[in-house]
Amino acid sequence: MSSGANGKKALTVKSIAAKKDRVVISFSNGEILNCSVDAYTEFRLYANKEISSAEFKKLKEYATNDDFYSKALSMISSRPHSEMEIRQKFIELKADAESRNKIVARLKQNGLLDDKQFAVDYAEELSEYKHEGKHLILKRLKDKGIDENILNKLQFPLKNEKNNALSWMESLNKRYAKSPNSKKYQQVKLALREKGFEPEAIEYALAKGYEDNPECEDRDKLKKDLKYALDKYEKKYEGYALRSHLFVCLARKGYDYDDINNALEDI
Repeated sequence: MSSGANGKKALTVKSIAAKKDRVVISFSNGEILNCSVDAYTEFRLYANKEISSAEFKKLKEYATNDDFYSKALSMISSRPHSEMEIRQKFIELKADAESRNKIVARLKQNGLLDDKQFAVDYAEELSEYKHEGKHLILKRLKDKGIDENILNKLQFPLKNEKNNALSWMESLNKRYAKSPNSKKYQQVKLALREKGFEPEAIEYALAKGYEDNPECEDRDKLKKDLKYALDKYEKKYEGYALRSHLFVCLARKGYDYDDINNALEDI
């Protein structure tokens, strides 16, 4: 076996076997390299070819980075990713900093990684299909590592915000159906805020969803619930005991204490 320019013995390619989209290469030092077709053709390997130790090291690095890139392509094909998500994944895969930088640079060069476009598309998806508000969408993008300069340039038309907020009203009203209307109003308002909507969009949705006065509706509902409770307890209790049971029953339904006491005065 000959020696390389640095005095180290060169390695010889002992055998090459193709297996589907992979190439298995055996070397004279006993190492076996399972690499992609790209890595194999890049180094123009063939049986009995001699390569230096330095070339062998480059081949292994190239093969490893090529495998990492294939994993990155698989990730991108399943769904769009931000640059931070790609980097985090390859930290988990034990790729060193240099390899991570090469993967990211290669993806960008091929037009497959663009945080600006990712932010626009992701924000549009969350707004159009999940009906989320501006502030929640921005938080999700920030969690994915999107730069503040990109976030500041995103557009959230108020008309869309209002319509999205309004689209939540039916499901939120069902969620808090057992609450008195005045309490439900506050619960829905808080829920819309948690969905990330602007105050103006929230007020629009509440105005549309509660065109009638919630307090008036509450008084009517309180009277009905009081009558139901009275029918239930007046045969068993009277005086203070009856009043206590009625108060507890109505309080559990979420009515304001003052409203309950006012209603009980009529008994």
